[in-house]
Amino acid sequence: MEARVISDREIKKKILSMVIPITAENILQMTVGLVSMAMVDRISAVAVGAIGLSNVIFRLI
Repeated sequence: MEARVISDREIKKKILSMVIPITAENILQMTVGLVSMAMVDRISAVAVGAIGLSNVIFRLI
């Protein structure tokens, strides 16, 4: 059985192919949270706090 040698360039390419979608998803989630807070801001400060807390819990899950 022959061992295949993987170059540093291939490793970096594979890592970037995983990191870019993850980063994009995180940015989109933060944007949704910000928009939610902006929409609820007109209701009350307690509602904004609830949205912020739910965003933190959602990111942990």
